[in-house]
Amino acid sequence: MELIGDNVMIEPVQGDDITPGGIIIPDVAVMKSTRGKVVAVGIGRLLKNGTRLAPQVKVGDTVLYGERKLYPVEVDGRKYIVVPEDCILGILEREA
Repeated sequence: MELIGDNVMIEPVQGDDITPGGIIIPDVAVMKSTRGKVVAVGIGRLLKNGTRLAPQVKVGDTVLYGERKLYPVEVDGRKYIVVPEDCILGILEREA
């Protein structure tokens, strides 16, 4: 899939979270997943001066994202979310 602008498609990571102390926090006790793997990235945001700002994330990155501006989509029976890149709070793990 080819995304437009600074949009990023993320496959949410599901499952229970485990704290550093080994305590399992079930999904029902926390907000919806805010972690996922980047599966597609747009070409970047177009700035007012006509230049394009390259995306900071890339396909394969595991990211932490905010819960605003989430657009759920389904492609080939799999559920994803699309967010503008500015909704991504950080990169947890970068694929080499």
